Amino acid sequence: MARYWVGGNGTWDGTVGTKWSTAPGGAGGASVPNSAQDVILDATAGTVTITVSGTAQARSIVAAGFTGTFGGTGNIQITGSNTGLQNSGKSLEWGPPGVMTLNYTGRYTITGSTGSGSINFNGHTLNLTNIISFNNAPSTWTLLNPIVTTNNVEFNNGTLNTNNYNITCNRFDVGNGVTAKTLNLGSSIIECTQTSGAAFVNQLPTAATLNGTYTIRLTGIVTSTTNFIGGTLAAGGGTYYNVEFIRGSGTGAVIIEGSNTFLNFTDTGTAAHDITFQAGSTHTFENFNVVGVSEFARTRLLSSTTSPSITTVNLVKTGEGFVYCDYLDLGANMTSVTPADTTWYAGYNSIGTGNGWVFRNPLGLLLMGVGG
Repeated sequence: MARYWVGGNGTWDGTVGTKWSTAPGGAGGASVPNSAQDVILDATAGTVTITVSGTAQARSIVAAGFTGTFGGTGNIQITGSNTGLQNSGKSLEWGPPGVMTLNYTGRYTITGSTGSGSINFNGHTLNLTNIISFNNAPSTWTLLNPIVTTNNVEFNNGTLNTNNYNITCNRFDVGNGVTAKTLNLGSSIIECTQTSGAAFVNQLPTAATLNGTYTIRLTGIVTSTTNFIGGTLAAGGGTYYNVEFIRGSGTGAVIIEGSNTFLNFTDTGTAAHDITFQAGSTHTFENFNVVGVSEFARTRLLSSTTSPSITTVNLVKTGEGFVYCDYLDLGANMTSVTPADTTWYAGYNSIGTGNGWVFRNPLGLLLMGVGG
């Protein structure tokens, strides 16, 4: 049975009081919501302030008609079965900005045991001090609006359909759930704004399968090192559609971990900076879009030296065409590209000793209309 707020200005916590009713605008005194009950915040609650303290648990929360303020720093747990949701399959839905005020800054833990549910933050920017976490393998969630949060999104289990909506977060982390997990991303952009450390993590053996023509975009690269953790050398890497490092004049390094496959790999840096691949890794690209700007703003390709006995990295070009770069600095241990001597063109303005790179422009190929 659903729970309706009738408690005026109050705190959603473990105490019963007269806050909850089993009917909209009804008599208070019902039990505090649990994982088997849907919470409905509607216009009958009034223009009040509800503050989460501790853990607020419900099978679903829908506040489409709520005109008050929802705040607090506790933990919202959407948990239990998604099957038979009273709110038309909605696991979580806030009213739009301008109708309700969302000041909540805590943690969302979205944990369904079975079935499917939708998630709709309805245009709110989530200024969180904690994360949004999706859990439990049997459940499927579908976004009905973008996610925009100042903190991290963690995807541990289940299936997430982004429905072509974008996710903007500090860090996107495929967590430690041990069962299979699937991200159906469509044409969504996953934008990670982390300025230091791991910004995107999809590390085997707990990695997710990513489907769609999506883009993973790292935009927080300023002066510190940012990591794209696509896999591990031992367990293998991931397969990615578009991966972009949108850095502008940022000079921070990017470290690519694991052996990965990319359809399109793009770096837009306009200042001197490093792209470091994990030592011993192999990366496959259909399109490798990396250039420096000038002799004073080179892009340096490096191999990490975490293993003194394994220092090389192999970059492999697949598909038709060639790779055309310029103003690169190819470190001495960045030694191997495939196919060698015919496909990877470093231009006349690059420096270094990369094995298999051609240090000139593919002028003849360009004149014949052959492109990379």
